[in-house]
Amino acid sequence: MKEPMLIMMLIATFASFALTFGLMPMVFGLAGVIGAMDEPGGRKIHVVATPRIGGLAIFLGLIFGLLILCFALRGSHVGISPLIFLLGVPMAFLIGFVDDLKGLRSSHKLLGQLALGVLVFFLGFKVSAFSIGAGYRLDLGVLSFPVTVLWVAGVMNAVNLIDGLDGLAGGLSAIALLAIGILSLMVGNVFGAGVAFVTVAAILAFLCFNFPPAQIFMGDCGSMVLGFLLAILTMSISPSGAGKVSVFVPVFLLALPFVDMFVAILRRAIRANDKQVEMNRSGFRRFVKAMVVEVLAADGDHIHHRLIARGHSTRKVVLSLYFLSAMASISAGAVFLMPTVLGWMLVSFLVVICHQLVLSLEYEEFLPPNLRRLRRQLNVEQTIESKGSLIQRVSESSR
Repeated sequence: MKEPMLIMMLIATFASFALTFGLMPMVFGLAGVIGAMDEPGGRKIHVVATPRIGGLAIFLGLIFGLLILCFALRGSHVGISPLIFLLGVPMAFLIGFVDDLKGLRSSHKLLGQLALGVLVFFLGFKVSAFSIGAGYRLDLGVLSFPVTVLWVAGVMNAVNLIDGLDGLAGGLSAIALLAIGILSLMVGNVFGAGVAFVTVAAILAFLCFNFPPAQIFMGDCGSMVLGFLLAILTMSISPSGAGKVSVFVPVFLLALPFVDMFVAILRRAIRANDKQVEMNRSGFRRFVKAMVVEVLAADGDHIHHRLIARGHSTRKVVLSLYFLSAMASISAGAVFLMPTVLGWMLVSFLVVICHQLVLSLEYEEFLPPNLRRLRRQLNVEQTIESKGSLIQRVSESSR
C-alpha cells in the first residue's frame, strides 16, 4: 500500500473514532428529548431507563470516515462501488432508527431489509458464486438475485438478534470487521479494508459507553448498520467482487450470530408446531401463518440469555463470547490461506463445537417430543399448585 493512502486511511479511522466519541454526550441528551429510552422490564435485563439510539453516533462517525476514504481513493479502482455504502448505510440506519422511535413490526422491518438487499444488488453488489476452495465453485446464475437479497437481510437479522447484552453486538462486530480489514489488505482490497477499519473505530468509541455496565445501547439503528456492513464486507474481501472468496470465510467470521439466529428460528418453529399439535389444528395455511408469527416474535431465550440465567455475570458472558468470536475470526484467516481439505476439516470441527455448545444450553425445544410434552405438563401442574397455595394463604390471612 502506498504511504499517502495509508495515511489517509489512518486519518479516516481516527476521525471516525473522534466524531463518534465526541457526539455521544449529545446523543444522550437527544434520547431524553425524543423519548428514545429503553425502559426496564419484561425480557430485558437492565434495571434503569437507558438511551437506545447510540447507533446514531456510530452512523455519523462512520459516514464521516467513509467520506474521507472516498475522497482519498477517488479515481482509484476500489473493487466495490462506494455508492453501496453511501446509500446503503443511511438506509439501514433509517430502518433501525424508525424502529427505535416508533417500533416496527418484525414483518415490516424484514421488508425494509429485503428492499435494501434489492438496492445493493442493482448498485453492483452480487453474490454471484459460492467458492468452497481452489477449483470448487458453484456459479449461481439467476439465483444470484435472491441469494444476495436474502444474504443482506439474513446477516442484518443475525446481528440484530444477538444485540441483547451490553457490548455484545458491538464487540462481536468489531472483531469480525478487524479480521475482514486484515484479510482485505492481504488481497489488496484497500477500500474494503478502509471501510472495515473506519467502522471498527466507530464501534470502539461507542463501546467506551456501552461496555458492561452500559450507559447507552446502540439500538436497532446501530445493529442494522453493522449488520449491513458485515453482509457486504464479508463477501467482498476479494478485489474480484462478492461471492469470489471462499464461503467458509464469512461462515467463520459470523459464526456466533449465525448460530444464535439459527437456534432461535429452529426452537421457535418447534414451539409453533407443538402448539398447533396440542390445539389439534390442521391445514397448511394455518400452520404456515402460526409458524411465521412464532418465528418473528422476539423472546428472551437466546444463547447469551441462557448463559446469564446460569448465574454468569454480563461481563463474563460478553468476554467469553468475544473470545469465541476471536477464535472463529482467526480460523477464518486460516481457512482463507490453507488448502481446501484442511478448510473442510476446520469447518467440521466448528460444527461439532457449535453443536456441543447448543446442547449444553439444554433448550427444552430440542428434547424428544414425548419429553417436551411431559415437561410442559409438569410446568402446568406446578403453576396450578403454586396458584392454589397462594389462594389458600390469602384466604387464611383474610380471616
